[in-house]
Amino acid sequence: IAIIAGATLGRRNGFMVGALAALTSNFFFGQGMWTPWQMYAWGLVGYVGGALTYAGAFDRADGTVRMPALLAYGFASGLLYGVVINAYDIIGFVQPLTWAGAVARLATAVPFDITHGLATCGNQYCRSAILKLCRFTGLDWRRPTIPAFFKIEQAVYLRFYYYGIAHGWGFAIQPRKPA
Repeated sequence: IAIIAGATLGRRNGFMVGALAALTSNFFFGQGMWTPWQMYAWGLVGYVGGALTYAGAFDRADGTVRMPALLAYGFASGLLYGVVINAYDIIGFVQPLTWAGAVARLATAVPFDITHGLATCGNQYCRSAILKLCRFTGLDWRRPTIPAFFKIEQAVYLRFYYYGIAHGWGFAIQPRKPA
């Protein structure tokens, strides 16, 4: 969302959408001392998405989107987010703060950062494939048939969140029940 907002609305709006999306999502996941770091990281992803669009990195001469460039930035955005969050993790939790401890913490974070980047690419690719299918078949993506897919996707996420809240997984703003 932050990348698309930055690309369509501009750098500053991309930053604000990313930062506010992080703040809003933490109403479900739980606010904490990591929230400002997440807000900055998501905002940075949206800002860079807007800057790359302004530089013409995603546009072709015929007005279509360069999917390889967009997917490459989708992967890089997962790594960029990881850089900021890993800095928070090292500053806040590596005690005593040594080079060996910082490198060890980064080494454990690399698989998660790569997974985050790949998931962002997959999400962008699936959404673009749906829009291409709409263009190919002549469907208007604003009609109720296509947004229904996104509503199903959202419903699955919300069902997972509410299931987790009901079973006390602890990522929502709700006190855990005593054992």
